[in-house]
This record gives sequence, structure tokens and C-alpha cells, in this order.
Amino acid sequence: MLMNCHLMSGKNKGSKRTDELNFIFDNAFKGVGKNRKYCFENHSMIFIFGDLNYRICLQNEIVRPAIQNKNYEILKKHDELLQAFAAYKKTTEL
Repeated sequence: MLMNCHLMSGKNKGSKRTDELNFIFDNAFKGVGKNRKYCFENHSMIFIFGDLNYRICLQNEIVRPAIQNKNYEILKKHDELLQAFAAYKKTTEL
């Protein structure tokens, strides 16, 4: 399934973006009646496209040199989307 969305923008809004994404998964494409083929549960993969607006939570003065020096670990450590995935993984392991 391919899905396109535009999530909330702005600094320090990573949890709001994750809430919006969760709302989409919980409420969209429920697959009632003849639209059943469009529900998430009927697909083994879901690709999410669009302007997700997740950010690297670091100042520009830190990010640019990290990119130039290929210091991707610091960028990954402060990536909102990766943090959201990690938090989701912890909740599903319970």
C-alpha cells in the first residue's frame, strides 16, 4: 500500500507528528464494505510518502559539520523519526 500524508511542521513537534501518524493508522482506511481492499491489515507493506516533517533536533551549526565529517551517528541520535520508531518498538515489546 502507498500512502501520502503531510504532517504538522515546526520545531519540537515530533510527538505531535507521531500522534498524527498514529491517528491516520487508527482511523483511515478502515475497509468497510467494498473498500475492504484498501485497509492496512490487507497489506504486507505500507510505504509512507509526503512531507512527514520529522527533524534532526540539533542546531544548524552542529548538523552541517556533522554531515561534512560524515558523523552520522550524532545525527541519527537526534533524529525525531528514529526516536519515534524506538519508542514504538519499546511499547510493542511489552
